[in-house]
Amino acid sequence: METMTFKLVSKEEFKAVGMELSGPYSALQQIGPLWGAFVSRIEEIHSKVNPEAMESIGLTKDRPTDFTYYSSVEVSKFNEVPEGMVALTIPAATYAVFTHKGSTDKVGDTIIHARKTIVESGYSIKKDAFWFELYDKRYNPNSDQSEFDLYFPILTN
Repeated sequence: METMTFKLVSKEEFKAVGMELSGPYSALQQIGPLWGAFVSRIEEIHSKVNPEAMESIGLTKDRPTDFTYYSSVEVSKFNEVPEGMVALTIPAATYAVFTHKGSTDKVGDTIIHARKTIVESGYSIKKDAFWFELYDKRYNPNSDQSEFDLYFPILTN
């Protein structure tokens, strides 16, 4: 895969409410069922910023054996966080934004190539910071023409 293109986006701090999955990398296949559980309860979340977009938020910690993943939506305020869900505040950051096109089965390849492109472009990904995938109306899990954006927090000079 050739070098990917990206855009730099500054995003203010934002809030999200969702469901969490943490575990060893062997548990990555549980992300699909997490989304199913989350979508079935999404109407319980109040103060959604954009009811048409669901944000998936992960952590970019350099943890060799485990991960944390969140299926969530952005909210304007934390009120009545549903039982079994968590409230997150994502700090303001500058992001390198890449668009994944195609099946979600190939998103791992996009992530690997995006990280490589960031480094080759002279940037560094912030450690211990949230990165996220933004699923909006372009996303269709049943289409190879599907698109969604990946936001990687970067260090700027």
